[in-house]
Amino acid sequence: MQSSNMVQAANRSKSEKEKQIDISEALLAKQEQIAASRFRNGCIMVVAQIAPNKFTGLTEGLPVIDQVRKTPLAPNNIVCDANGGTAVIVRSQSKPVVGEVFFTGNLQLIEKAKKRANARYVLPNQ
Repeated sequence: MQSSNMVQAANRSKSEKEKQIDISEALLAKQEQIAASRFRNGCIMVVAQIAPNKFTGLTEGLPVIDQVRKTPLAPNNIVCDANGGTAVIVRSQSKPVVGEVFFTGNLQLIEKAKKRANARYVLPNQ
């Protein structure tokens, strides 16, 4: 009897883990859709602050600095990086920072965004 209870408990535990994995995979798929949409809709590509001719990654909680004005981008701007990361500039403790970070692995979308970021437009940096 005790062995049977242990098997049932193990099956329940496995079932719960499988449910958590399914939920996690569904969440990641939704976040990937959002990130892809941000790339398709013209997110602002970020570059390195110390090397403005090089792309860099987004860091949640840090500001993205407008290279020309030397001020943080305003809230609600959509930014992206060359690694597939996208984010919304959100207000945190009264300053605008990177938030709502999602990722896409769609290399075609990333490459299109990198090509859009040309020399005539001074890219914001982080």
